[in-house]
Amino acid sequence: LLSAPKYVLLAAILYSFVVSMDLPSIEWFLKSPYNLVADIKMLQYFLAPGTLPLGVIVVMVLGSIFLPGFWCRGFCPYGALLGLLSLLSPMAVNRNPPSCSGCGRCAAACPSRIPVDERKRLSGPECVGCTECVSACPSRCLDIRFGYGTGALRLPAWGIAAGTLLILLIGYAAAVFTGHWEADLPPQMIRMFLN
Repeated sequence: LLSAPKYVLLAAILYSFVVSMDLPSIEWFLKSPYNLVADIKMLQYFLAPGTLPLGVIVVMVLGSIFLPGFWCRGFCPYGALLGLLSLLSPMAVNRNPPSCSGCGRCAAACPSRIPVDERKRLSGPECVGCTECVSACPSRCLDIRFGYGTGALRLPAWGIAAGTLLILLIGYAAAVFTGHWEADLPPQMIRMFLN
């Protein structure tokens, strides 16, 4: 139930920018002066926060004391999007039920409170791939697999981190190769919009 707000926020954002805007409006927004300096404005917003942002930060910090991952699990729309996309991922934590002792240490170690000891394949919106469950398992019935079914390739525990890094490096290389990595915004234009 706690994760519901992030999906509501994601739906509102997708509706606002994908459904309710036509292609010319999206193109105008992407080329608008506001969007060109949005990252810089966001940085200024956090460098000199007002009362509302400070209040939100305090609530998030206090919430995280009582519930680990309070922001990520309950309110982050980007996390909701990544979680839904993770349903398509061929990489997941797998449990071998015959070798499972049923001790429940894997479920207790999971920061997302997923009942790892009750599932055979752990892939879904709430699993962040931290492999805490794999480390906590005394019977070694958990492992990382790439693929589906009996032909899935077994990977070392650092396989998720390596796969993530590989995806980021491929994205970076593609952006550099296609000329989308460097911003061609003149410094004087940045100064003009910041004042």
